[in-house]
Amino acid sequence: RACADARAGSGGSGGSSGAVGGVPSSGSLGGRALTLGAGSGGSGGSSGAVGGVPSSGSLGGRALTLGPEVDVFSCGLVLFELFAGRRFFNPSTEPWPPRLDLGREPTLQRTASCARVGAAGCLLSDATVRWRCATWLHAQEQCLRIVLPMLRTHPPARPPLVELLNKHLFRPAEDTVQRRQIEVLALFSSPVRLRDRRAQGAIPHLKLMRELMHLQQGIPEGQRVIRPAARFPESLSIPLREHLPRVVQFSGHASPDRAHAVGGHGGGADGVVGGTLLFELEDGTAQVPPPEELVKLLEHQPRLQCIFLNACCSASLARRIVIALPHLRVICWTTLVDDRAATAFSTGFYDYLGSMLRERPGADGAAGARGADTIERAFRAASDAFAREGFVFGDPQPWLERKIAVPPVAGQYAMVSSDNVGAADVSFGANFGHQSAGPPLPTAQVSTPTLPQPLAARALASSVSV
Repeated sequence: RACADARAGSGGSGGSSGAVGGVPSSGSLGGRALTLGAGSGGSGGSSGAVGGVPSSGSLGGRALTLGPEVDVFSCGLVLFELFAGRRFFNPSTEPWPPRLDLGREPTLQRTASCARVGAAGCLLSDATVRWRCATWLHAQEQCLRIVLPMLRTHPPARPPLVELLNKHLFRPAEDTVQRRQIEVLALFSSPVRLRDRRAQGAIPHLKLMRELMHLQQGIPEGQRVIRPAARFPESLSIPLREHLPRVVQFSGHASPDRAHAVGGHGGGADGVVGGTLLFELEDGTAQVPPPEELVKLLEHQPRLQCIFLNACCSASLARRIVIALPHLRVICWTTLVDDRAATAFSTGFYDYLGSMLRERPGADGAAGARGADTIERAFRAASDAFAREGFVFGDPQPWLERKIAVPPVAGQYAMVSSDNVGAADVSFGANFGHQSAGPPLPTAQVSTPTLPQPLAARALASSVSV
């Protein structure tokens, strides 16, 4: 790098301007004066080396100081060759780089041709720099505007590194890790029929477009990827290859396993039985992938912090995910949930995450405990939105079993993590101040329901029509 500036001066190797290559003739690098030898042995002994370059020697008897301006010049030479497809210096008359003769006392050597060029007078001028850049970079105006200032022969005239790094050219490209990072990968699925047409029960219709609209309003455009009519596995595997989400969210139906959703007691080896999500085929038929395949697709995601299962009776799948991937937090529903209540809950979640992104647009929320705290606060915001819309925390199933079409409760949500995955009941929405409604009163004493419409649950109908 030093010889880059040795070329970039107007005084030659033995000029009388008091500088070499336009660099001041005195200074220090790590407290040592640095001079470059022009002959095989140099005129001064070596008292040590700095960065592999001798810390003493001579170049026309002048000392040469290395500073950030030298780095800028060197970077300019590299960019010129990348953009122009040729070297800045002519290899036949201006050999580059100078050679370091390690067989002798460690002094930086210059070739004979370099010395002749120096003896001829000016090594490099601003006019030469402008001519070469204009000739070889004329078709790349942006590159010309960046490289030309970097190759100015007067070091203080070169732009500082901070200014260069703010140029658009040096910003992350589309395929870099930073550009792949997103906040939410959202999957929406609402199949209309079961594969086995003889199966009892129906698949309730869900108004997912309203939830999708709230997601678009809450999360900035560049921070979300949406897959409607999600099909397994491509709707999940392809976005996970192309992006690095922090939250993966599924909205739709779940295949319930209510016996194990709340208590987590089961006959499987890990204490978890059944429970999966319903994707949809092109004809609207429900697609029910094995839960272990869902979990496998979530592995090896370095930014992933949270899974949001906005579907009924999804706690058993949440437990399975946390057991396999204990660093994740999974938001789920331990009971049936009213479609409108699920939309209100998710809206509060999206709105909080979106507000954090707008307040700190450059921050990576996946950094350690800070990111986990953000997920906790977003969960609390979702809980508050659930209550603010008039929904009551509680299990609708006992009310439905008594043929009450409009239960006064809308569902029980939970966040499953490594801290509570083994708990008897992972539902803890009541911890945020939302009291669960008690068991159904006798028919004659049932109070006026709080929900204006019959429950539309996000789960397959089982023995009870919903």
